[in-house]
Amino acid sequence: MFGFGGAEILLVVLVALLLFGGRRLLTLARSLGQSFIEFKKGLHTQISETGSLKDGGIQQ
Repeated sequence: MFGFGGAEILLVVLVALLLFGGRRLLTLARSLGQSFIEFKKGLHTQISETGSLKDGGIQQ
């Protein structure tokens, strides 16, 4: 669907580095990683409590 190659990814990283700066970019990456870990912990807790994700879904 999206044909991102090495050059495109490098360009995006360089633009982000110019916009945010190195220190801010590292802080953003660290926060994103911690958020992902918390999300995985929440999924694991949901699966262990209910046995599946379908049973504990949001009801509308």
